[in-house]
Amino acid sequence: MSKKGARIKIDSYKGPLGIIKGFELTTGKIIAGDQEEWEPMGPTPEPHIPTLRSWFFKLMERYKPYYMPNLIEA
Repeated sequence: MSKKGARIKIDSYKGPLGIIKGFELTTGKIIAGDQEEWEPMGPTPEPHIPTLRSWFFKLMERYKPYYMPNLIEA
């Protein structure tokens, strides 16, 4: 799968991200990887909330959650 390139041009910007003047970004042709399926589709290709809930509880029984303290000071 290939897509056309993209072009982003910002003449001037002043905001919470800072000040930008004369910025231009251009990409060429974007080629995505091989789109063949490497594994056959399972019985539930798109699980919904009720099925994810039971799966989540199975994981929580098997692996107890560990809450790590925030080491980065704001």
